Amino acid sequence: MKQRCPRQHRMGETCGAKLLDHESLVNVNEDCRTCQEIAVKRRRLQKERDNIARWEREGNRFRASIEKAQREASQLQESIEELRRKRTSVRFTRDRY
Repeated sequence: MKQRCPRQHRMGETCGAKLLDHESLVNVNEDCRTCQEIAVKRRRLQKERDNIARWEREGNRFRASIEKAQREASQLQESIEELRRKRTSVRFTRDRY
């Protein structure tokens, strides 16, 4: 271990936390694959919401399409939340303490 863990209370005991070597980390300005997938699903979700609003303004002609789009929007929202939980940065902040 490069540095002593703050959760190690007595000498000789280790907490099992994985400490990072900050000197060897590389910062990249691009989004990770999970963030890219989230962005794609957000755009699709916005498209579905726009379609629902447009169809509702036109009346009851598109009732089946509205229901289908609402189901698709809820599925997209759930998958976005699942991807957000899988993101590495979110996992590390939750597992920290």
